[in-house]
Order: sequence, then C-alpha cells, then structure tokens
Amino acid sequence: MFYPYGFGLGSHWLLYIGVPFYGALFVAQDGATGGRVQVLGEAFRIGFARLGRSLLATVVFSVLLILGFVLLLVPGFYVLGALCLWPVALYVDGARGLESLGVSYELTKGHWWRTTTILTVAVIIILVFTMLIGLVIGLSAAGLRHDLAIATLIIQVITMIANVFYLPMYTAVLISIYRDLKLRREGGDLAAKLGALTAS
Repeated sequence: MFYPYGFGLGSHWLLYIGVPFYGALFVAQDGATGGRVQVLGEAFRIGFARLGRSLLATVVFSVLLILGFVLLLVPGFYVLGALCLWPVALYVDGARGLESLGVSYELTKGHWWRTTTILTVAVIIILVFTMLIGLVIGLSAAGLRHDLAIATLIIQVITMIANVFYLPMYTAVLISIYRDLKLRREGGDLAAKLGALTAS
C-alpha cells in the first residue's frame, strides 16, 4: 500500500504529520465526484479533526498487516485487500478509527478479488509512472553532477510534480471502489427487503 496506509509502527514521525493532509485530499476528491465543491479550508479542518482516529486505524491496520505477512503471505495479502478502504470510510463517511476498518471489511466481503485486482492494476500504473519519473530525475542529476544545488532543486521540483499526479490517482481509485461497493451493498439490501415484502 502507498503512503499513508502502509507505513509501519516505526516509520518516521513526519509521515504521521502528512496523514491529515492526505485525509483532506480524500475529502476534497469525494466532494468533487459528488458534484459539490469542497472548500479547501473545510477539507483540511476535517483532515486534522480526524487525525486521532486515523492514527489509531493506521496502527491497527499496520499491526494486522505485519502479523499477516509474518505468519504467511496469504493472510497478509488478504488483510491488505480487505481493509484497504478504511481511509475512505473514515474521512468521507466519518467512521471512527476501528469502525472504519470494520466498514472496509464488510464492503469488500464477497468482492475481495475484484477490489484487489483493481488496486493492483492501479498500483502497477503508479509504479510505472514513478519509475519513469525516477529515470528523468536520474538523468537530470547526472547531467548536472557538477552543480549539486541546481541538481537538488530540479530533483525536488520533479518529485513534487510527480506527487501531484500519482497521489490523487490512488485516492481516487479507493474512493471509486468504495462508492461502487456501497451501491452494490445498498442495492442488495433493497432487493432483500423487496423480496421479503413480496413473500409476505
């Protein structure tokens, strides 16, 4: 998983500072897909307000993931796919820390393969994009090896430009999967209720 969901318990504290900003990205993107413009300040407010529950979910998710991969690879991959939607549940629908993990598990139940396949394709695309950016950075640094300050500046600028593209892409994929699975579950619940009414 990509930052901020896959970092472990011993990761640098700066990663945790970035969590509310990434949460604000979820809020803003979901607002855009819903046809409503999310005020940037409000998105950041929600991101920072839910920092505590986000860190709790991150720690629990990380522990489960580590245990899954330590025991066997299969449980680790299962946890990765089953709980991957917790940030959307937390930031978009306002679920609590542990509750967001439960929401993700319930939504992906019966749809694990589909969810994992979509995420895998998205991650591959992002990795290819990242490798191309890394190549550009490497060539730029090699061409300016005699001017370290300019080379460092160019590397930072290219990296920031890359982040602008691939970070929102991953969150957009998670939001799309989340909304799709919610519609499927709500449709199934509605069909069950209609069936019960018909039977009665």
